[in-house]
Amino acid sequence: MASEQPSYQILSDARFVSDPAMELRLYDRLLTASLNVRAPTWRAASSASFNLLAGYIFGQNNRQERIGMTSPVATQKTERGWQVHFFMPSRYASVNLPQPADGRIQISVRPALSVAAIRFNGAVSGMAGEVNFAKAEERLRAALKKAGIQIDGLPIYAVYDGPYTRAFMRRNEVMLPVRLD
Repeated sequence: MASEQPSYQILSDARFVSDPAMELRLYDRLLTASLNVRAPTWRAASSASFNLLAGYIFGQNNRQERIGMTSPVATQKTERGWQVHFFMPSRYASVNLPQPADGRIQISVRPALSVAAIRFNGAVSGMAGEVNFAKAEERLRAALKKAGIQIDGLPIYAVYDGPYTRAFMRRNEVMLPVRLD
């Protein structure tokens, strides 16, 4: 995928056990193009929405403008399915971002968000992807419970690398919104 990624600040919290694969982060507001999808799994949601979102950044917008690809592609569980997010490059604000030609794509500013994140390498396609994300999420939830940090939202699955990156080199993450009081 691309090199630009949303910036964040690493937060320190003495309760959170030191593990090099885990971080507490504070993301600033983020401008996103998103699509809501009803699908049984994150992978099905990602597959169903990727081409529509990619079409938007490749010029299917009111200015026929190409918008740079960023990473990660984030897929968040919702009460009704999944929401797939492409993060917009930092050069854009909501006032100068082209509008999607497809009305199903929503442009929004996500408010600042504190998350706990766990990074892992490995496959994200097929059942291997489902298993890898589930294991990482379980490990992150256990670490947060042990630290007494409250989860404050549904999981976000982030894929940083394109499909041609070898599995052992892939960067993937599970993020859980947290409340840091």
